[in-house]
Amino acid sequence: EIIDADMEILHSLADLAEKHFSDLGYSPTDVVNEFAKEIAKETDLHHEGRSTERLNGFFSEDPGIVFPKVYWEATTASVLCMEEMRGIVLARAKPGEISEADRRHIVENGARAVFKQCLEFGFFHADPHPGNLIALPDGRLAFIDCGMTGEIDSRTMRQLADLVSGVVTGDLDRVI
Repeated sequence: EIIDADMEILHSLADLAEKHFSDLGYSPTDVVNEFAKEIAKETDLHHEGRSTERLNGFFSEDPGIVFPKVYWEATTASVLCMEEMRGIVLARAKPGEISEADRRHIVENGARAVFKQCLEFGFFHADPHPGNLIALPDGRLAFIDCGMTGEIDSRTMRQLADLVSGVVTGDLDRVI
């Protein structure tokens, strides 16, 4: 109810801005409409469950990267029931709590996960901050909160791959 009320206010403000400021260079109404679509997706826990399951499937053969299993029989639009990830939430990790070897594995697994999502699958977790990442035993990395995801088309994936390749090889012309 609060989100609906807030969205109604945002729509009214966008309409007002669009009527009184014609030279903004963008449409406030379009921005609010896009935001409304995204927030509807993020608050529909079926959507988050499907995204989690999809990412889990992509990494099913990679033991270093984990997404929780979704228990559909107990999931609704407002309740998402998933496997508990027992580890250390990176946002709460204390100095020395994770060994140097495990930290190295976590970074390797995280980088591999991001590159595979963006350059191979074209579907990515769009909110991978330390509060959504859990260090598991042996340097494995779990991603949670897959309510916000994004997609990359094949052309953009190729351009991103060229950019990364140019950065890695120091090829400034390729980067440009």
